[in-house]
Parts: sequence; structure tokens; C-alpha cells
Amino acid sequence: MRHALPLLALALLGACTVGPDYKGPPAVASDAVTRGTFVRAADPALTTAPGLARWWETLADPTLNTLVDDALAHSPTIDAAQANLRAAQEQYRQQRAARLPSVSASAVYLNARLPGTNLGDGQQGGGSGDTTLDFYNLGAMASWEPDLFGGGRRTLEQQRAVEGQRFAQLADAQVTLSAQVAQAYVALRDAQARARLNAQSSTLQRRQLALVEQRYAAGTASQLQVERLRNQLNSTDAQTIPLAAQIDEYKGQLAVLTGRAPGALDATLATAVAVPLPPHRFRSAIPPR
Repeated sequence: MRHALPLLALALLGACTVGPDYKGPPAVASDAVTRGTFVRAADPALTTAPGLARWWETLADPTLNTLVDDALAHSPTIDAAQANLRAAQEQYRQQRAARLPSVSASAVYLNARLPGTNLGDGQQGGGSGDTTLDFYNLGAMASWEPDLFGGGRRTLEQQRAVEGQRFAQLADAQVTLSAQVAQAYVALRDAQARARLNAQSSTLQRRQLALVEQRYAAGTASQLQVERLRNQLNSTDAQTIPLAAQIDEYKGQLAVLTGRAPGALDATLATAVAVPLPPHRFRSAIPPR
């Protein structure tokens, strides 16, 4: 009974943990989460399904898919976020290992040679009279520090939360980067489409101006009509330079986002294609009822 009291005291102290238990984030608008549909929304184009991790694939553009994959694989921002996550995971493993018992071992080997005894004639004995001793000593020691007040458990919980935070930061960096690539790509295709339409308008206006100039030479059109069409053509031609600058800017932005030097994607993105559009039906991450 006398030896059981200290053990009972240690067990009671071990059951006491400092600080409150983490209960997770507070419930905010929990009824909206469980409802499964938007309020006052009966749009048939909305279907509830699990959220898409690769949402940009819904635009059905192979070039955009390649650019986003390259950006996620070569972006310094993603590399830094992954490094922070690995560091948090390693710290968690170290904290977890620190709570385990530590074991150490030692080994000692000693070899001693004792000379033989002296002979009767005063001469010392030869090697045949020597004695060799071998001494071996093996030892092991285990130590463990009890977590009496739960400080170690709280530290482990904190490090686990830091690991979750780093994982969320990595996911946020991936979403942000993919959104930046998609926005720059859509803006590029839009600028290329506007540049193509501007060139077509310029061609048509030149033809119209030539016809009006012929009519003016024949006396069937006024100088005012000629000047009005010429000013309109000059205004259309003036939009060529800023549109070309926007196209070059978006190409350079996409090159940097994918880990390349500006101008590396000029040949790949030179051919204008249609602006990628979202599908007629999209998925919502809100869970169904």
C-alpha cells in the first residue's frame, strides 16, 4: 500500500492536462451548410457535386491545362509552400519522437596482457608464461520523461495544427497560381480576338474609304464624307499598338508564371484561338441535402 500511493499520484497528475481541448472552428451559418442549395435559387444549370480540384479543365482548353500544370510544377511560390509544409511535418515528427522513451547502449572491450613470473635463476619468463585477459562490458539505459501536466501533448497538438496550416497555405498557393494563369490566358485570347477583329475592321474601312474617294473624284461624294471615313480608319489603326502591347504583356506574364523567361512562350501562343468559355452546367461544392 505504501508503494502504491506514489503510483496513484502519478496517474492522477498524468490525467490532468493544461489548457482547454481544441474544439475546432466555431459553427457559422451551419444551417446554410446543411441546406445543400442556395437560397431562392432554382437554376437548372446548377448541380450539387463535390468540388473540382482541377477546375480549369472545365474550360476544355488543352493549352491552358498545360500552362497550369507547368506553373504548379515550376513556380517558386509553390516550392516555398511545399518546403514549409515539409518543415512543419518534420517538426511534428520530432515532437512526437521526443515523447517516446529514449534508449542508449554502450559497449566496452578491454584486452590486457600480464607478463609471466620470474624464474629461479633471476631471469624473467618468456612469452609462453604471459597471460592475456579479455574484458567485455555491454550496457543499455532507457529513460522517459513523464508528461505530468500535458505540456508535451499540447505542444504536439500545436505542431499538428501548424502542419495543417502549412497544408492549407500550400493549397491556397496552388489555387491562387492556377487562377492567375487562367486569368492571364483568357485575357490573352480575348486581346488576340479583339486584335483580329480590329484588323478586319481596318481592312473593311480602307475599302470603304477607297470607294468614297472614287465617288468624290466623280463628284458624287463630299469632302466631309471622305474626311469622316479617314478619321474613322485612323482611330481603328491607332488601336493596333495598344492591343499588340497587351498581347505581349500577357505572353510575358504567362511565361513568368510557368517558370520561364519572358518571350519563351511567344511561339506557342502566337496562334490565336477562341476564348475559352465555362460549361453550360457547373458543379457546386455545397453538399446535397
